[in-house]
Amino acid sequence: MFIHPFYDFTLKSTLTINYRKKINMKVSRHDFSCCLTVGVFLSFFISFSSCTGVKNLQYFNDLPDSSHVFLPPISKDERVIEYGDHVNIMITAEEKEAVAYFNAQGGASGGTAAVGSGYLVNSMGYIEFPIIGRIKVLGLTERQLKETLTQLIGKYVKNPLIDVRFNTFKITVLGEVKGPGNYTMDMQRTNIFQALALAGDLPNTAKRSDIQIYRDYNGERAIIKFDLRKKDILYNPEVFELRHNDVIYVKPFRKQLFRDDFTFITSIVTVFVGFISIGYIVFKN
Repeated sequence: MFIHPFYDFTLKSTLTINYRKKINMKVSRHDFSCCLTVGVFLSFFISFSSCTGVKNLQYFNDLPDSSHVFLPPISKDERVIEYGDHVNIMITAEEKEAVAYFNAQGGASGGTAAVGSGYLVNSMGYIEFPIIGRIKVLGLTERQLKETLTQLIGKYVKNPLIDVRFNTFKITVLGEVKGPGNYTMDMQRTNIFQALALAGDLPNTAKRSDIQIYRDYNGERAIIKFDLRKKDILYNPEVFELRHNDVIYVKPFRKQLFRDDFTFITSIVTVFVGFISIGYIVFKN
């Protein structure tokens, strides 16, 4: 059967175009399937990497399985006076008029100033006390300062009763906590759990096995590391009982850092693939 060359060329061209369309449809479907597979894999990987074992989130995993666990008492060291502390001093006695001179909180001289009520310990470790003058208080406990003031004021007032208290207790919580920051409490002492509670407790991404306390107290500097999953901290007063101006640092899990970076990179790749796909469709049409 004779076919004119023109019709033969047209027929071959039509068949070629139809064949290419089928190939392009297959390729497009294959590309879409690949992108969908990669997307599902990335979502699964990110979700899987965010999972944390229950034991890594619980406190005191090694406590005995009992409804009542007895713990030994922890010795509470007396807080010592540091630079910049606010100390509240109140004197009472039968001679109220004489005592009134000593209850003028916070002199203005000698670098000491009143904040609210109380004496601010200056950079030399002194407070300026009415009538008596400068008193070296750095390194003293409340009890020791009370004994010192009793002897000094006893020269002017008969049988004085002296009460000495710290006005504030300051800590800093940093790192992987819900509310990092500086916290000033109206109390004489606090512990590690009260401090973490102030910061909103630890999220699932916090590394409970490696928490650090940076301590600069009474002339000594130290870094104390501990594991919240272990019961040891319940027996260790150096960890359980915090000191004034302690800094608590909570590390994040390494996989959390990886997941953050991976999520960022995945977002960039997704946008890039989206632009490529749009460009491919526009160019194809």
